[in-house]
Amino acid sequence: GTRNPRALTQEPAGRDRTWESLKRAVTKATGPVPAAPPPDPAKPSDPIEATRRDLVLANRVLASDELRILDTLGHVSVRHPSDANSYFIAPGLAAGMVTLRDVVQRNATAAEVDGQGLSIHDEVYKARPDVKAVLYARTPEIVAFTDGTMKLRPVVNGGAFLAEGLPLLNVTTLDPQQPVLSNPALGRAVANALGMSPGVLLSGHGFVLTAGSIYNLVDRAHSLRLNARIQQQALALRGRVTYLNDR
Repeated sequence: GTRNPRALTQEPAGRDRTWESLKRAVTKATGPVPAAPPPDPAKPSDPIEATRRDLVLANRVLASDELRILDTLGHVSVRHPSDANSYFIAPGLAAGMVTLRDVVQRNATAAEVDGQGLSIHDEVYKARPDVKAVLYARTPEIVAFTDGTMKLRPVVNGGAFLAEGLPLLNVTTLDPQQPVLSNPALGRAVANALGMSPGVLLSGHGFVLTAGSIYNLVDRAHSLRLNARIQQQALALRGRVTYLNDR
């Protein structure tokens, strides 16, 4: 009779054959699926070393091909677990290459102005005791919303923390004679614009994101990029976009 591929796959025998065929193709390319996942590496018992290790992992994850949040000029930090005035960061190094020996401790209240934008972290930690981790990044999908023509708003559940959108800081109002990240007023301006918001957009330059833990920060950064991509796709369809807070 006439062959009907759809009918074949709807039958139990057809589904089994399809599954076996696809499974062979995948395992041939990637190797067999392990019977059990490898155990997670033991977390250091010392909270300071555990925090430093978490920062290294956060750098690697945020720079990974899967998330693509951090490039060579972005940086992420985490507050010291027992010294509220200090935090850990790995400055001057691409996030995907960070190791434990690259992590340094910086005192937010005594730190000097630098040319890497670390004053952003200094001022945010001083202004927001609730913040335990800070990210500065230039993720393209999010930078696209920093020109002020279209507000970045929540379209998926992961972006619900955006609420009515992130504040926008116009960095052109800073001293035009200095590069943005070297401007001594940048950190204070970011902290003021941030207020109690989870993040702030920097016009044409990127964004700053905060969270109550390094784990939550990584999750928020991933959700922010995903939300920005989906919002752009929805706008490109030229229909009416229904945002979470419009429902």
